[in-house]
Amino acid sequence: MKCPNCGREIADDSKFCEYCGTKLVSDPVAPAADEKASFIQRLGSFLIPLAGIIIYFANKKERPTLAKECLICALWGFAIPLIFELAIFIAS
Repeated sequence: MKCPNCGREIADDSKFCEYCGTKLVSDPVAPAADEKASFIQRLGSFLIPLAGIIIYFANKKERPTLAKECLICALWGFAIPLIFELAIFIAS
């Protein structure tokens, strides 16, 4: 690789040119596009809340939008049956 300032050959992994001291900027890597959860992932998270929680923890760093949607569906999957059970219990 050549230094963009002085044109001399330098090592590919250099952060600075050893001859002129110019800081070398590496090409920034674009972050992967975050994808939303598919209908099947959301439905599965709702019907099997534990699956939604597992999906959340497995993807929270790489795909936060997908992880958040699955966690929300899992929480609803826990909450709605609980509300119905409480309503039945209170009514009886």
